[in-house]
Amino acid sequence: MIRTAQSAIFLILVLSGSALARDAAPASVLRTFSDWAVTCDNARTCWVQTQARSGTGTISLRRDAGAEAQLHIFLTLYDGTFNSAAFNETGFEVVFTGGDFSNEFGPRLTIAQDKTKLFVAGLDKATILSIPGEDEIVFSLAGSSAALRFVDEMQGRADTITALIAKGDKPASAVPAPLPLPIIAAPPTAMVLIDSPPVPALAEASAADCTEDPENRDASFAAEGYQLPDGREIWFMPCLNGPYNYVSTAYLKTGDAIAPLPFSGPKEGGPASDILTQLWNPALNVEALDGPLTLSTFGKSRGMGDCGTISEQVWTGTSFALARYLEMESCSGLWDAADWPVRWQAKIATQ
Repeated sequence: MIRTAQSAIFLILVLSGSALARDAAPASVLRTFSDWAVTCDNARTCWVQTQARSGTGTISLRRDAGAEAQLHIFLTLYDGTFNSAAFNETGFEVVFTGGDFSNEFGPRLTIAQDKTKLFVAGLDKATILSIPGEDEIVFSLAGSSAALRFVDEMQGRADTITALIAKGDKPASAVPAPLPLPIIAAPPTAMVLIDSPPVPALAEASAADCTEDPENRDASFAAEGYQLPDGREIWFMPCLNGPYNYVSTAYLKTGDAIAPLPFSGPKEGGPASDILTQLWNPALNVEALDGPLTLSTFGKSRGMGDCGTISEQVWTGTSFALARYLEMESCSGLWDAADWPVRWQAKIATQ
């Protein structure tokens, strides 16, 4: 079954513990510093996040690479009504501005740009951030300073006046430009839904490639096939139909020849992981007849969809290429995927 939901391939990633130099091959980087996590994508845009240890909420900081990039700070909260926050152990207080209580995903409180330096100074000095309200929300600040220092290093800001923590006297002009994004050439591609059932060879290939335990396999949803303008066919075969995830195996059929359709995801040390053929909750934009063909998947780590992976793959004429990948490891009520860290991104050039 192909749906028009958001996207992602669900991956299990094993990461090294050593820091990457900024001039290494562009890659996604993940690090954890006590209670704070850092994600930097291949352009060196970095996210720093932590989840509440009491109550429900997330603190997120995002900064693009480059000398002029501003720091964006926001808190997404789910308990009570709030108008201020205090750093308990120093008496330091930040008053929130720009709170959006109409957000369907919960109150989203933004730190005004002229207060971000004050907020970072509080993170560097205090150990706890508490937000009073109907139910107090408490965040641990252990690791926050180290996480921001790591961002300074990844973006080449250390020892410059633009650094968040690792400040120095070097001018902003010493900060490197963002790393260039890869460009994917994607031709407009119209597809036609195939009415006939898949040939037996497709079912046999799927039975062999589906890695789910045979006792857990559920092929109760239908296979779907689409014909490309050149006559080739893309098929999605049922593998698993779970409570909130369904999994398909994907194939490219050229005449009588059938081959697994490969997909990729980001990894540390390079732009792509091992080839994958199983897709979680896949969705094709078959309605966009005058634009590039995109395939999105959404691997939910739990039913409410507040964690997991989201990706978008673009058809190049011969295969799918990874255009965007998001990952939210912590299941903490962050339902809006616009607030998830980006692991990988590319530019799409239509032909």
